Amino acid sequence: MNLSVARKFLASCLLLPPVLWALSSLIGPSTGNSQSTAGQLKDLHKIADHQGSFIASTVMFLVAAMLFIVATYGIVHVYRGRKVGIGQIAGGLIAIGMGVFFSFYTFGITEYEMVKHAAFRHPAAQLLFAHLLHFSQSSGPGAVLFIAFIVGIVVGPILLGVAMIRRRNVPLWAGILTIITGPVGFFANGRVGGAIFQIVLLVALAPLGLLIWRMTDDEWDAPREIAGARRGQPPVTPEPAGPTPAPAV
Repeated sequence: MNLSVARKFLASCLLLPPVLWALSSLIGPSTGNSQSTAGQLKDLHKIADHQGSFIASTVMFLVAAMLFIVATYGIVHVYRGRKVGIGQIAGGLIAIGMGVFFSFYTFGITEYEMVKHAAFRHPAAQLLFAHLLHFSQSSGPGAVLFIAFIVGIVVGPILLGVAMIRRRNVPLWAGILTIITGPVGFFANGRVGGAIFQIVLLVALAPLGLLIWRMTDDEWDAPREIAGARRGQPPVTPEPAGPTPAPAV
């Protein structure tokens, strides 16, 4: 795979996930709105009534996360510099957040199996499963996943937006909008609300995706000093060493 194809692949991995997440929100049933036992029982009933769309939505959700993990390599590469920068840290944190999506997929498949089999389709079993889901989502050890999710999905985009603004390689509004998507994404819920948020995320990331798509081989392989320079400013070059003094006689 040559560099041009690889860059376009990375750009696609950055822009396709919001589209898949939006479709996932619209296709699947609205679940996860309450962690109470009653809320979990209601979610199980919704999954039982829409098993096909739930599986399709869950698979699209995971595939989008996998693509975004690949895209974080492009983020780390674009925002490289003489030292480790905010953009590179943001890419790493976002990758961690995407990794948490694998646990969400596992929860979803577990819920699907709870309603799929006829042996479990009676009120006592469904109530027991609802209790289990309630306690598992309120588990103390499970807080590790919650913290990783917050760090990756909220802090990651905020740092990425800051890096966009500081590097000035995309429009200012893209950096500001990316910062906003961090905290807003944590509170966005519901089918329509989730889809609208993903469209906003796509708009925020579009300039960065187009930047990666249009880069030349020289720009992509530029030395760290040149790549790390802000747009409109000359790259920082090390000062030449002074002459070595003659030894004393």
